[in-house]
Amino acid sequence: MRFKIFFNDSKNELDINCLKDDHIDTILPESPDQHVYYPIPNDLLEEIKECIMPILDKDIIDRYNSITDEIQKMHVEKRKMINDIRTQLNPVIIEKCEKFRFDNAEWFI
Repeated sequence: MRFKIFFNDSKNELDINCLKDDHIDTILPESPDQHVYYPIPNDLLEEIKECIMPILDKDIIDRYNSITDEIQKMHVEKRKMINDIRTQLNPVIIEKCEKFRFDNAEWFI
């Protein structure tokens, strides 16, 4: 079987992907983007998932949720900053466009 921790969008939480596989080797990947392989019979999918899920303990989930909350706050602050900049610069854009139109009046006849 293959195993990989991921963010489950449908549940909106961390989860462990347990996928049926016919590998007979145990593989601890060099990259965290890759799956862990361990030879477990495919018929035991639910049992192994139940066994592995407790590694995502409350501390890990709380830490993940805290980081996610901070990222959300940053996105809100980013959007606010962009809107503030737009409020300041939109009149300048109009001013520049009016000057451009005046300087290039022959194109606007």
